[in-house]
Formats: sequence, structure tokens, C-alpha cells
Amino acid sequence: MNLAAAVEALGRGAVVSVTSMAGGDLSEVSLVTFEDGRTAVVKRGEAEQIGREALLLRHIRAMSAAPVPGVLATADRLLLIEALPNDNRIATAWRSVGIGLKTLHIPSEPRYGFRFDYMLGPIAQPNGFSNDWVEFWRDRRLLPLAKPLPAATRKRVEALAARLGEFIPAAPRPALLHGDCWPGNLLVADGLLTGFIDPACYYGDVEVDLAMLTLFASPGAEFWEAYGPRDAGWPERDAVYQLWPLLVHLRLFGSSYMPQIEARLTRLGV
Repeated sequence: MNLAAAVEALGRGAVVSVTSMAGGDLSEVSLVTFEDGRTAVVKRGEAEQIGREALLLRHIRAMSAAPVPGVLATADRLLLIEALPNDNRIATAWRSVGIGLKTLHIPSEPRYGFRFDYMLGPIAQPNGFSNDWVEFWRDRRLLPLAKPLPAATRKRVEALAARLGEFIPAAPRPALLHGDCWPGNLLVADGLLTGFIDPACYYGDVEVDLAMLTLFASPGAEFWEAYGPRDAGWPERDAVYQLWPLLVHLRLFGSSYMPQIEARLTRLGV
């Protein structure tokens, strides 16, 4: 069955066109146009991953007022979601992004983690609940991705893991995180945030999302005015939290990310 026929089988109407969309690094993403002029985004991927993405989108919508695309339908390996406006002009929308991220970061769970594990493509994101944030970040983020590293770099990550409590708090407020908060997962139009997409949610330190955002972008002053100021010591915490996405990118996209990993380890003195 081709993609148009598969979408029609979801009962949303006759499909007149399917257009591939940019950004589908880890799954196939297309814009579908229906006979009556409506549009939607369809993602095709592994059934379990697709099902869990739908659950995460619904979780964000249920737990916060942060904008996310509505889930229209799921079936086997397909996820059909709302098509939200996007002009890719994030530089004009930093204030709205700050408000939206602050809205997402609500304390609605007493522990760190989530009720199910997730995947970033082929990379496992273990989310088992913990009451100790340092333990969570060490055992569910840093150490699993350290195993395949070259020996010298692996030892540096392991040395950081042994000293992790020196750099990150043991008990930050468990907030709902996007989990993959880079600009490509923020839709904006006319100076406003229209939606968070591709969530990899769990509960943890809000600075995880801030570190991810600043790894790939430079939010303007309007963002920080809207979101709020950062606590002292954030550069070191950023270096710790940015290691996770850099290690993921190293596995997914190759050795060009190794200098950034080494630079952050050096900044942390390990």
C-alpha cells in the first residue's frame, strides 16, 4: 500500500497529494493534502516509536498549555498530526518561544523520568523513574552512551560521571521536558511559537532543555526576558547537559561531533 492509500485508510478523506518534508532524519515525514483542501503531516516509522510519539504529544497537551500539533490518527506505522504554520523565522519569535517553554516546564511529577522509555532513532533513551537526579543523569544518560566511545574519551566521561554531583543539583524541581529541544523542533510563524514537535519527553531539570536549545541556537534577550533568568553556575551545567545530545549525534551522524564532546569535558576539568 502506498502512503496516500495508507492515509486514506485512516478515514480522514481522499488524498490528492503527498509532499516530502525536510527534517525527517529519524522518520519519514510528509505533508498530505486532502480533496477538501485540508492538510496534515504524516510520519512513518517503527510502530512502537510512532505510538509513543503520539502518547507524548497527547501528554504535553493534557499536562500543559504549551502548543503541540493535535494527533489526528494512528495506525500501525503511521502517525497523522495537525499541520501547523511555520515560516522558520525563529529570530523573530524568541519571546514567544520563551513563554512557550516556560509553559511546558510545569512541575506535575514528583520523580525524574517517565512512565516509558523512548528512542531517538536507534538510540535508546531509558526513562526509568528515579528520586535522585544525579543518579538519573549518570545511569540513564551519560554512562550508556559512553560505552561505545574510544577508550580515552570513555574514561573521561566515566570520570565525569563519578564527580557528577559537583556539577548538577541532586534535587532540582522535576519539570516536564521536551527532551529534544533544538530549533528544528520549534515551529514559528509571524513572530509566534506555533508548536513543539518531535518530543522526547521526561521529567527532569529544566536546564536540560535550555542547554539543548543553546547548543544549536543563540536565543535573543527577548527569550530570557520571557523565560526568566538562569541560576548561577549554568555554564558548567550546560556543559554536562549538552554532552547527552552530542553523544547522541556522534552515534547518529559521525565523528564530526567529537571535538565538541572533548571541549565540554575539558571545560569540566576531566
